[in-house]
Amino acid sequence: MEIGIISDTHLDSTANYSGLYKRIEQAFAEVDLILHAGDITNIAFINDLERIAPVEAVAGNVDDSTIHERFATFRKLELYHKNIGLIHIMPSFSFVKQENLDILISGHTHIPLIKEFYELNHGFLYLNPGSPTHPKAPPLNTRYQVQRKPLPTVIILDLDEELSSAYIVTLR
Repeated sequence: MEIGIISDTHLDSTANYSGLYKRIEQAFAEVDLILHAGDITNIAFINDLERIAPVEAVAGNVDDSTIHERFATFRKLELYHKNIGLIHIMPSFSFVKQENLDILISGHTHIPLIKEFYELNHGFLYLNPGSPTHPKAPPLNTRYQVQRKPLPTVIILDLDEELSSAYIVTLR
């Protein structure tokens, strides 16, 4: 199963996002499901994403009541015997452990990140797709003095019975 992950679209209700939508449509061409980790701000965008694949989403901290009425602030999905948590702001490690999550997806920072965490006999894969509209660059890599440019991003998660892998896709 291939899952497209997006967050922090922050689209104004009057915004023309046709160019962005085409890039997302290309990136998500093969996905079976789309997960949106909040700060949607324009419900019409979710309706358009549903033309690509079914969408599961959560409301973010800047979403209005219309979005909060349709989406909870936390979703837990079970796919291929893996517990996947979808939330806007990354919760504490104890929350992840309490919910027994294998994969946690959040947004909020606008910085793409794929990282494995392991603590106290519980590990999980953490995914943050960044933002396709208001990206922020990852922190300066002080070891090599490399400053990265902020790039619009999403994540693709390949999920099956035995292996999960994820990669960041830059929307050019």
